[in-house]
Amino acid sequence: MRLPILKFAIAALLVCSDTVLAKITPAQVRAEIGGLEKKMNLMGYAAADAAPTAPFPEPGKGKYEWFFKLFEELIKAGNASNLSMKDMSPVTASADASTIFQAFEEFYRTYARLLGQLDLNADVRGATSHGENMVFCLTRYKTIIETMTKTLSKADESHAADMKKHAEKISPIFERVIDGFTHRRPTVPKIGKV
Repeated sequence: MRLPILKFAIAALLVCSDTVLAKITPAQVRAEIGGLEKKMNLMGYAAADAAPTAPFPEPGKGKYEWFFKLFEELIKAGNASNLSMKDMSPVTASADASTIFQAFEEFYRTYARLLGQLDLNADVRGATSHGENMVFCLTRYKTIIETMTKTLSKADESHAADMKKHAEKISPIFERVIDGFTHRRPTVPKIGKV
């Protein structure tokens, strides 16, 4: 896997959250997650990582159009063509508990795939000069998942046990990837030659 694809994974994490997580109801979930997003200001980190390999969006072209293209390329490179953004429909304000939980599961499946890409490419991720930024992003997203699990479990007790089970599965993956970015020494000389 080339280093630019690794960067795409970070951008894709942001797309997944903005597309699914920020639109999940009930209202208190959106409020809590929205507050975390504003506090983190993560978009700047994704743009900085992706800039060398992708043009910035043109005026009037849509805020996240280029991230969707990066996401598609990540999926192709990761041999996961069955996963696409069209499968992650936003949840409406009138959604019932089952619909909310379905979106929650889609969110987790996507994160697990993308984190798996990072986890399997330790040799590449050691080469990036943006390691600290990636640790920042991933640590905050781990917090988002924990917050989302806690909040949704309270709002939808019928699915609480399943939600916690998903969170328990993905948490160790976060830990491994964050640890890899924090401690692994570079194994590739220069980013430009990857």
